[in-house]
Amino acid sequence: MIRKLSLLLLLCLLAGGMPARSEAAPGPLTSAEFTAFEAWIREAAKTDGFYTAAPTEDGYALRFKDFVLYADRPELTEATVLTAAVLDAPPEEDGTYPDLRGIAAGAPLWDVLSRYPLDNPSLSGTREEAGLCLSGSVPGAAFTGLLHRDGQTALSAVYSLYEVAPGGVRVYSAAYAFSQGAVSMIRVSFAPALLSVQSAQKAFGNCADLMAVREYSAYLPTSGRPAEPFHEEDLLFSGLDFLNLTPDGAKAVLGDPADEAWVVDNGGWLHTLSWQGLSLTFLCDGEKRPLYAAGLFLEDDLLEGPRGLMPGASLSDVLSRFYRDPAAPEADGPVTELYRLEDGRRGELETPAEGLATVRYYCGPVMLRLYTEGGILKNLTLQRTK
Repeated sequence: MIRKLSLLLLLCLLAGGMPARSEAAPGPLTSAEFTAFEAWIREAAKTDGFYTAAPTEDGYALRFKDFVLYADRPELTEATVLTAAVLDAPPEEDGTYPDLRGIAAGAPLWDVLSRYPLDNPSLSGTREEAGLCLSGSVPGAAFTGLLHRDGQTALSAVYSLYEVAPGGVRVYSAAYAFSQGAVSMIRVSFAPALLSVQSAQKAFGNCADLMAVREYSAYLPTSGRPAEPFHEEDLLFSGLDFLNLTPDGAKAVLGDPADEAWVVDNGGWLHTLSWQGLSLTFLCDGEKRPLYAAGLFLEDDLLEGPRGLMPGASLSDVLSRFYRDPAAPEADGPVTELYRLEDGRRGELETPAEGLATVRYYCGPVMLRLYTEGGILKNLTLQRTK
């Protein structure tokens, strides 16, 4: 452990200090950080134990005790050109090596996101990808962050630094693979890929386009930081945009409903579409033209609701995903106020009888209602209140 602390001190001296947890927003990666990290990992290799060398398609993989170095030859000398380092020491081992932002294997997702710029805190995007950050322009200095995911499950995050170079654009990268919400592997590239200006512009443009997509948003666990109040972007889930949803849009995502019903309502119509465990109701005018989604009812775990919640979740999990004001007044009867904001958003917990609880969150014209029995979420409802 003393050996690894001394190496950590060396990296601090080379890089001007490891990133500290602070309220200051972190900046994009720089080429100096990659240079400093390469110098540090070379020094770490001297004390990390013997290695084995295995050929790869374009060089060799040098396996040390706690990391792998990719190189142009089967030995590590001053003349060896390193192309990348992979940090994959199991989190249970004492003192796993940190990367160029102080992140080590085993770190939670939020630890990674908090060490880089985060321009998209709701992680809005598609079900498969979300843009995390975007700055600069190509050609020129630029920086991007992309999250690859399967719905609410993070798969990897890739941060890329673009710099103009003779013959094109250099692209450095730091990539993080996740397993069960924690870092399982980190890959830091020292030898930047040289792309044509057109290819670099396309890659940068793809991230820029993704930053504007609002098809899907994800719950972001914050490692001890207070969760966010219920907000408008929570209404983007499972490919549905509740505030702008139409019957045709719902069918495009969910397929044809098992049942449809029309009911007269104050000179207009209520149009309800039903699937297994899910129903959507739309308010329509007198000509049966849809005006807006009036309600959603979910009682099946085949679809994720706001913040990734599904029937079967525990009440404690439900409450942990939303803000709770520590200064909120104590319960007066069966209803406990969870928070009340100046913009009108609020949350409340009602416990009318033992084993029964209903949580309600309000944002603008929408109420999210979560009904639990025996501490388990049975169903959730979105209702347009005005």
